[in-house]
Amino acid sequence: MFELSEARRDELIELWAARIVDRSLGTAAVFLLEAHKPLAGIGAHAVLGFRPIIESLLRVNAGELAAFLRDPDNIERLVLRVEELDRQRRNRRENGVNADDKAET
Repeated sequence: MFELSEARRDELIELWAARIVDRSLGTAAVFLLEAHKPLAGIGAHAVLGFRPIIESLLRVNAGELAAFLRDPDNIERLVLRVEELDRQRRNRRENGVNADDKAET
């Protein structure tokens, strides 16, 4: 089965957490990730079973995704990173710094 290095795992966490927060889905993602954490192993096998569909629709490497989901600690790391990025985003908004403002300067 596909193995995931720590460096690649951390890259995926950063990538996915940033995408989640950029789409303002932090709260929903954390809720769903926490709810499905006990089923992580089953989810990893399901990803491999539906590999062609997942790779074509989501444009992700199903082997990496399955390796990531196999370990519930990875999901916890992703949840923590999403919460951290979401908190940073809220703090910037509260302090009057919008992400769109930063892009224009």
